[in-house]
Amino acid sequence: MRKVSVIMPVYNGEKYIKLAINSVLNQSYKDIELIVVDDGSTDSTAVIVKKIIEDNKLFDLKYLYQENKGPSVARNVGIENAKGEYIALLDSDDYYHRDKIYEHINYLLKNPNIDIAYGDLTIVNSESEIQNTLKAEMPSENQNLFLASMLFRQFIPGPATLVGKRECFINNPYNPDIIYAEDYDLTIRLAMKYKFAYVPEGIYYCRRHDRNLSNNHEAQLQSEIRIVRKIGKAFIWKIIEDTPLEEANKKLLFAKIMIKIGNYQEAFERLIHLKSKNDIINFYLGNLLYYECKYKDAIDFYKLAIAQNNTMAEAFNNMGVCYATYDVTKAKKSFSTALNLRPNYLDAQYNLKAIESKLDNFRFTKRELRKELISYTL
Repeated sequence: MRKVSVIMPVYNGEKYIKLAINSVLNQSYKDIELIVVDDGSTDSTAVIVKKIIEDNKLFDLKYLYQENKGPSVARNVGIENAKGEYIALLDSDDYYHRDKIYEHINYLLKNPNIDIAYGDLTIVNSESEIQNTLKAEMPSENQNLFLASMLFRQFIPGPATLVGKRECFINNPYNPDIIYAEDYDLTIRLAMKYKFAYVPEGIYYCRRHDRNLSNNHEAQLQSEIRIVRKIGKAFIWKIIEDTPLEEANKKLLFAKIMIKIGNYQEAFERLIHLKSKNDIINFYLGNLLYYECKYKDAIDFYKLAIAQNNTMAEAFNNMGVCYATYDVTKAKKSFSTALNLRPNYLDAQYNLKAIESKLDNFRFTKRELRKELISYTL
């Protein structure tokens, strides 16, 4: 067996940490060390962890304490003290399925060319009741396309599901200056150097509750934008140029990333001159015209997208947002159609309620929808 070091940062985690630790102690894969890094807790976290250590002397469980410096520093301290050939991550309010480590390590050992495995998130509430599953994606086995796709969208819904070779994490520590989207920053830097694989069999239970940093959706998005901007347009284009995509799709992907970071004019120039425009291209052209408040022109492009793909709920939703500026009846019909196509579509749910309540603030969908929609509190 190869030793796996599980790194668990914690701050005032008395409510859930026992369950989190027990999920590691009960893994079917046995060659594990668990490193709990207490980031200055003021509750009974230390007492709970030390009691577990006392009761499980045969298990390799370490407790490290530091003054409060944030979860990124805590994870780095844990990684620096790890002895395992592989590193796994676990937040103190989450927990593993008993075969989680086995499934990912077994895959990595059978595929030595792969450096990091990741999986899905099973979402649970504060009472550990399963809410839904967020499926990860594997956009391409081509490393540059994998990276370029990640610059557009974080398709690993749970970066804490990562299990990888020790060198990956030792050579690429968390950035302690990033509070929101620090996992996104890490996965981008790892994707620049290493090969990833999607292994859905390793189940990670992620708890959603009021204290989750990730619940602040807007702060998360703004941090992602800053992270991608720092990479620079020239380097982003170089990454995309080295992918196996056809030229039109390279320009589309570049434009999507430019839209993400607010470079609308450059994105428009890339897309408008493409001779063949599919539903995705027309959707984004509609979005770009919406940003310029050219609502009727935007609607024309959404109609083109829908003509090419009549199940494109996001085009119906955004068309409704445009119609809402001058035709409430058409707006309501568009929102209803979007919701019929995707019943869990939160933007469409909100917009339909808003227009029925005669409100004038609506939710605009900036990107094409995921296959699996992520739920946030309305």
